[in-house]
Amino acid sequence: MKAAKAAPAISEAQVEAAEAEIVEQSKRIDFYLTEYSVELLAKKMTDGDYVVPPYQREFTWEDERKSRFIESVLMGAADPVSLLLGDERRQA
Repeated sequence: MKAAKAAPAISEAQVEAAEAEIVEQSKRIDFYLTEYSVELLAKKMTDGDYVVPPYQREFTWEDERKSRFIESVLMGAADPVSLLLGDERRQA
């Protein structure tokens, strides 16, 4: 029966170098939470402040679901969370 090979020892310097590379390769995601009215969101879409990218999936809500959402907005009920991605290239 063969003896199992021991894994090579990793030096403290190698660990530090690996951790530094992880930090360097990591991307920071900045975000903030805010509440916008439906009217403001619609205006931002109309003004071109928000755009739907070409890779966005097609609309999938059926008419009944759209109607219930509009009704809940008119009644002042909370709407679902939306994720909006900023594009720093568009900011002047």
